[in-house]
Amino acid sequence: MKKLVVCIFSITIFSLFTVHSEISAEELNTTEEMIAFIEEQPGTMSFYYENINTGYKMYYNPEKVYGAASTVKMPMALYVMEQAAKGNVDLNEVKAYEGRHYSGGTGIIQYEDVGSEYTIKEIVENAMIHSDNVAYIMLLDRFGRGNLIDFMHELGGKYAYPDMQNVTTAKDMGMYSKALYEFSNEEELGAELVEILKNTEFNDAIPAGVPDLEVAHKIGYITNQLLFNDVGIVYDEDPYVLAVTTKGIPFDDQRETVAELTSIIHEEHEKVVMENFLDNIFNTLTGEGEEEGITDWYPIVKSFSNFGRITPLLF
Repeated sequence: MKKLVVCIFSITIFSLFTVHSEISAEELNTTEEMIAFIEEQPGTMSFYYENINTGYKMYYNPEKVYGAASTVKMPMALYVMEQAAKGNVDLNEVKAYEGRHYSGGTGIIQYEDVGSEYTIKEIVENAMIHSDNVAYIMLLDRFGRGNLIDFMHELGGKYAYPDMQNVTTAKDMGMYSKALYEFSNEEELGAELVEILKNTEFNDAIPAGVPDLEVAHKIGYITNQLLFNDVGIVYDEDPYVLAVTTKGIPFDDQRETVAELTSIIHEEHEKVVMENFLDNIFNTLTGEGEEEGITDWYPIVKSFSNFGRITPLLF
């Protein structure tokens, strides 16, 4: 009887999921649907995905170099908060906005009077929530670009201001995002930074692709270069990091395009998670001395009866 159930169960597993052809190459580990979507875009796109719990990765040209734009502010904030957690800086330290810090573009500090004072924590919040360019320059002034570069290299980043160019890759940004996740689990200040990044002004790219989930992320764009990036952590039951870098996509389509790719990636993420779950059940059912395995696993499998034919066939 057990062999019959196992046989039916294995057939059910294979019938539930579409098998995607996998292309093994350094620049490609993804599905045909993702490839088709990316290649039909007018510009170029890269992405890096990693399931934090399992380490499973998907990516498309993850080491292609793009302008980082404001995504570089995320590792900057991570560096500052890690320094604070180590006791090397007081987040209540006050720094004044000076004329040499001025920068246009995104942000609100540029509209304040020169001499206005902010705590380090307030500067970090402005840099993350409003993508404030002045705030980022103030942080660089206080902590040093060299220290940021060293920190990015320590996290595994390959492109940390090479030749003073603010460039990055999807893989580098994915690594910084994973470091942020790990820091948030270890230190209260890390958890605070994640909460800040869950509440940014810009939520029409990755967050729009997974509208039912929380996303801690940082966008970056340069309008006249048709450059747009979004990077961060998607808080699914199995959380994952996702970094999407783009160039050449029309400005009005950039965010929607990233959202659509995110949705496709998330769908595949859910499939892989479910496949792993079913593999664990299958291994338990076929394990030595598991004569009562079916009964033991019933409550778990029952909760997934909406996935079709599992419950009727097994029970």
